Amino acid sequence: MRTALTAAGRADLVDVAVLLTSEAVTNAVNACIGSGCSVPVTLYVEWDAGGSLRVLVHDGAPGLPKESAPSDARENGRGLLLIGACASEWGVCAHGPGPGKAVWFQLAG
Repeated sequence: MRTALTAAGRADLVDVAVLLTSEAVTNAVNACIGSGCSVPVTLYVEWDAGGSLRVLVHDGAPGLPKESAPSDARENGRGLLLIGACASEWGVCAHGPGPGKAVWFQLAG
């Protein structure tokens, strides 16, 4: 992500894009580990016509992710809150390439 955005001349998006992508991929990997799914986690990245960056992370685990209230006692549970706070748009969709779901976010261009 860092290399692609720097090469595209969008260093302004690097830090937030790397952070949010890391959160989404980590959530997807953890969901797959927890459910034993065999479908690989897939990352899709594109620019839309308006210059916004769109990132979609797909996994084959069943169920949809849920935002949880963070707790000082827990080290996890903040990923979707972070994505929601930093992305210009985001969501979860259950359609896509095979079983499972995808978390997507967009960073305005």
